[in-house]
Amino acid sequence: RGTAAPLVVLPGRDVAGPRWSPDGRRLAYFLEENKYEDSGTYVTTLDGRPPRRVVSDSKLYRDLPAGWIAGTDLLVIHRRSRQSGPPDIAIADLAGDGRARPLLASPGQERALDTSPRTRHIAYVSDATGENQIVLAELRGDGTLGPPIQLSRGRGTRGKFSPAGDAFYFFDDGNTILRANLGSDGLPTEDPPAAVVDLEAEHLFPYFTVLPDGRLLFVRKAPGEASVNRFDVIPNFADEVRRRMRERAR
Repeated sequence: RGTAAPLVVLPGRDVAGPRWSPDGRRLAYFLEENKYEDSGTYVTTLDGRPPRRVVSDSKLYRDLPAGWIAGTDLLVIHRRSRQSGPPDIAIADLAGDGRARPLLASPGQERALDTSPRTRHIAYVSDATGENQIVLAELRGDGTLGPPIQLSRGRGTRGKFSPAGDAFYFFDDGNTILRANLGSDGLPTEDPPAAVVDLEAEHLFPYFTVLPDGRLLFVRKAPGEASVNRFDVIPNFADEVRRRMRERAR
């Protein structure tokens, strides 16, 4: 039977936006302290070393990690203004000074969602068309973003890459999650995004992750439950079912 143990234990303080590095050896997260001078993005490893602050917070911005660029020490940042301005996208080189520099900033809203595990593509939400759309853009060698490629056909909100980088799953303007297939170059194929699950019909909470084998993991709501206040994770669920069946057969 599997066990669960917290990687980050910080009583009385808020931790948000955890993002694993593609090699699974580092975890970036945002730590909210009582004073913004102590807040920022930290990175912890699995070797017992203390967490290291890699991106400092400021009076102007609240920077949350959004994902790592594969094969690099570059961390994509979802930059939220503390002065009621629109969100933007920044990037920090953890092998350098760790300062977050603007990557995409405009009068509109750009909200970083995820990074590809095998290419240099970033998925984000943009309202440049007048409504929220999910787009892909490649981080070029000169540190700038390439032209945006629209993934969603209607309104798009949250989304995630598959662990293999061959698909991007996202919410449309209803209760449906769609899958957009990606080629080896990280670009969308000619196949239109296909619906894979109806959240309302399946009583699913509107958050998910993609497992290594490509399946989607959700939290299911009980009948009549408007929101989820608690959920339990059961490792080796099939073994647990067989054990209980043996006990009932005695």
